[in-house]
Amino acid sequence: MFTLSDTPLLPHTTLPLSIFEPCYLAMIEEAVGEGRVFGLIQPDPSHVDLPNGLALFTIGCPGRMPAFSETDNNPYLITLSGLYPSA
Repeated sequence: MFTLSDTPLLPHTTLPLSIFEPCYLAMIEEAVGEGRVFGLIQPDPSHVDLPNGLALFTIGCPGRMPAFSETDNNPYLITLSGLYPSA
């Protein structure tokens, strides 16, 4: 799950992202081997952070990476396409 403030991902939209934090680099590497799908959700600023992490909104959006590239200084440049959640 990728958390990102003030940048929603909606079904049938695309979002370009630069991924550089170690935990998210590892997430992208795992997602590449697992169908290139992961979820994006926003932190919920109306709630206090939980002892085990950020307070999050209860609704997010799954996304698929149709394109990604690795840069010379290690970050990934990806495009994330919003998917409709399956029922």
